[in-house]
Amino acid sequence: MAYVDPTPAEIKARWPVFAAVPDPVVQAAIDEAKRQVDESWFEGDYTNAVSLYAAHVLTLDGQGTGAGAVIAGQGLQGVSRIKSGVLDVSFADGAGGGGASGSDPLDWSPYGQRFKMLRKQNKGGPRTTGGGAVPLSGYAKDWPWPYRGGW
Repeated sequence: MAYVDPTPAEIKARWPVFAAVPDPVVQAAIDEAKRQVDESWFEGDYTNAVSLYAAHVLTLDGQGTGAGAVIAGQGLQGVSRIKSGVLDVSFADGAGGGGASGSDPLDWSPYGQRFKMLRKQNKGGPRTTGGGAVPLSGYAKDWPWPYRGGW
């Protein structure tokens, strides 16, 4: 298996809401997504991650039509209902309060949320383990001598 970039046709086939978007616009989103995903990711996740991030970028740019076009891309995350007549907007439980749920732009579209899960699997951050004593700093002068904690 190799690191394979998705094509505009593959993204349009996977998510038909982007079918009417011109290929150069989709390719630009793919190029932007490739700046977020590199070959340090698992090979099996690479193409999917680039596709998801590209779809997220397209959504935030207001591209796409139909049910898959996400209102959250317009900055209205958590909206559960909009009525036009004398404006009536309802927010889902816990939304609309300016809390942390809407602070990450990846949360503004379902594509970004799925990308975020993949990113966590591939770039989860440092791992810690329990164990003996740990030096106070990276300087040897701060280590207990003789060091008895054992590594």
